[in-house]
Amino acid sequence: MRLLLVEDDPEVVAVFEVEFAAGTAILDHAGCRDDAMAVLAGSSFDAVVCDLRIPSTDGALDDDVAHGRAVLTTILETHPGTPIIAFSAYGTVEIMQDLLRRARQEDFLGEGTPREMLVFYSKDQLPDCVALLHGFAESVETLGQIEIAVGLANIQLPWEDERILRVYARRLGASVVRVSPLTGGLSGSRVLRLRLEAAGAHVASVVAKLDTVAAVCDEQHRVETLVAPVLPSGSYPSAVTLLRAGAGSRGGIFYRFAGGYDRSLFDAVAGGAGAEVVAAVRQLTEPWREGAPVEQLNLETIRNSLVQSADLPQDLQGAVRSDESVEVSARRCTTHGDLHLFNVLVPDDGQPMIIDFAAVGSRPASVDPVTLELSMIFHPDAREVCGEWPSTEQAEHWDDLNSYVDGCPHPDFIRACRLWAFEVAAGDREVFASLYAYSVRQLKFEDTPHAIALALVACARRRLGA
Repeated sequence: MRLLLVEDDPEVVAVFEVEFAAGTAILDHAGCRDDAMAVLAGSSFDAVVCDLRIPSTDGALDDDVAHGRAVLTTILETHPGTPIIAFSAYGTVEIMQDLLRRARQEDFLGEGTPREMLVFYSKDQLPDCVALLHGFAESVETLGQIEIAVGLANIQLPWEDERILRVYARRLGASVVRVSPLTGGLSGSRVLRLRLEAAGAHVASVVAKLDTVAAVCDEQHRVETLVAPVLPSGSYPSAVTLLRAGAGSRGGIFYRFAGGYDRSLFDAVAGGAGAEVVAAVRQLTEPWREGAPVEQLNLETIRNSLVQSADLPQDLQGAVRSDESVEVSARRCTTHGDLHLFNVLVPDDGQPMIIDFAAVGSRPASVDPVTLELSMIFHPDAREVCGEWPSTEQAEHWDDLNSYVDGCPHPDFIRACRLWAFEVAAGDREVFASLYAYSVRQLKFEDTPHAIALALVACARRRLGA
């Protein structure tokens, strides 16, 4: 167990050093507010013990409850998955109530029983505090016995992410988590396909998305409010588990399947079935578009729905500095917002399933099919199938479909996406506005073909007169 002790009393520090000298925990120590902040900025821990009354800096004579409270507040904000023990003889009811209002209960050890994420002990309860931490350490050691098996896959997981997977596996009674990559993605999140087993028997098939606690909480909210009440049963995973505690700032959202979803739409495209799956996905998402109003939206509004100009590299912000006041008629509705080839899972038979709802929100209806089409050339895990296609010249003439698909390895997929875009849009100009917004978004990523993105931007601007 990785334990951080924030304490300026040498006698208390000595007790912890003796208690955890046998290797049951790796003990880090900070004796003041500033040292604790520096340690927390670069490391994650299984638990933190923090004295409320500590000095601001090492050697300072300004011991104050405010300094301990500042450390606790930082942990709650930046390490929300970490359990905390506030350990002090100087705690007051007011301070405890203020901090406890920001705490919560979580099953952060995967034992099936929620625990308080923030507890208080007085200095005369030191033996009880140590006993609780020894219990934590034993449970963490048991968690470590759950195997994370990656096989031949080149997957390097930080210990925080491994902890989240082990906590989830323990909740389901699994002893082995077989991990395979689903997609690397273009954000800080990690999406993995999991097969959980116990004694060699299958327990569950899961897609896990690991991200910050704030991000996974936001995604669950979008699923509950924009997906579950609208899309038909079976179009998205009905069993969704949120894990807000494990280590540091990381959390996980887990989409559990009955089984059979071993391929992505990328695999289906490679097998020649891409157009059929696109048509099925279009039908599944139709409830989002039913009754959607047609509105006048300017280009800036549509682009902002996918990327803010401030998120673009400084040298590429010129792509959005010219006139974005051009207005188009757009059918605004709920969209997935990141409907790329790896966010659609495909069974051997039956309907496809959509995952990853972190970007679900209100946009023009054509954004999803345009995103799906262009993910073939922009998603890092899909580009290799394209070879030299498309050329910059072809991208500049995206609006000439026959010329654009010349040399494309999977033209039927492109045509199916394009048909979807134009048939659900309020008009042709909406499609080109969506093309503009998505292509500009690609400029924020280093590992994308910027020349192609800029060529598509030029095509969109030409068609929009912008």
